[in-house]
Amino acid sequence: MTVRLLVQYGKYPKNTNLTTGADEEARLLREGLADTNTGAGTAYVSPTRSHRVDESPTGVLGVQSSRSLNQGDNGMTLEVLADGVTLTVAPGLTPDFACAVIPNGTTSIASSGGVLLNGATSTLTRAAASNTLFGIQARASAVSSYVVTGS
Repeated sequence: MTVRLLVQYGKYPKNTNLTTGADEEARLLREGLADTNTGAGTAYVSPTRSHRVDESPTGVLGVQSSRSLNQGDNGMTLEVLADGVTLTVAPGLTPDFACAVIPNGTTSIASSGGVLLNGATSTLTRAAASNTLFGIQARASAVSSYVVTGS
């Protein structure tokens, strides 16, 4: 079965006709994120990527200063280019959000708006000396809750 998305879902924009596994389609329908009226939807066309100055074609995005994560970071590897940068996880990212981070010096991960990081709202830090790469992954079992790997 194909469903029409009522909201943006990962890389798929609102009103996209999406064909996926039966369990995922049933979950999207149950949660009100999609409906079965595909006549109003459109087929998904992958966008052409224009490379920003701080982005390489390999999916590695350079981060020069503190900022909030956004949906454009989903699936990317963020390479922090300065010591002391804070990446903030705010509400509103899609349920499939995940990114990898290459820290520089000490990189902090902060929450805002009630977002939980490893079950708490505290700021986490990851040192490049002990973390060559760490991940930020949305939990499927809880809204606005994320796992941050590393130590």
